[in-house]
Amino acid sequence: MITLKNPIKTTTINYSIEKVKEALNFIDKSSPNFIFKESNEVLNSFKFSNRDGISLLGEGNILDVNLDSVNENKTAIQIEGSTLLGGLNSTELMMLKSGIEDLLDILSKLITSDNIKETANELSKTIKKTKSFYNYAATFIKWSLIWSLIAVGMMVVYAFVMVGLGLDPLTGLPEVAEVVS
Repeated sequence: MITLKNPIKTTTINYSIEKVKEALNFIDKSSPNFIFKESNEVLNSFKFSNRDGISLLGEGNILDVNLDSVNENKTAIQIEGSTLLGGLNSTELMMLKSGIEDLLDILSKLITSDNIKETANELSKTIKKTKSFYNYAATFIKWSLIWSLIAVGMMVVYAFVMVGLGLDPLTGLPEVAEVVS
């Protein structure tokens, strides 16, 4: 069995750690795909979940962002992606890498803007338009599959119960034994 490692992306940018923290506080306001989970000001760490459209919980990916001040105008950023539940397969690995790249793209747009709040609002409008169809389609397919499996499971249970009670599963009437003369 092949074990896949959580993807980690490390980069250093020419902005202060305060500017990066400020931008990270607007990630969830910039994209409906990211949900802010927690931060630790002492350790300069942030945690986001990423709605990938595939996960049953809707928040399948976790992105841990850790910052380190290299100097007053330079910050090292490390982002590690992991899944909310279970191991990592190739599809999840691809989604994690995509989520990391999306987060870095939004972060770079926020950091380089003059007004982070205004840029976050603009990004949110743009991303909602471009990604909403994919998210709605993926969610519809996911829940259709889930409800189909539940319906099939209920039919199987119904058939076993009816047979166990000596009833015909199709008519619900007692099965009549044929009389042979």
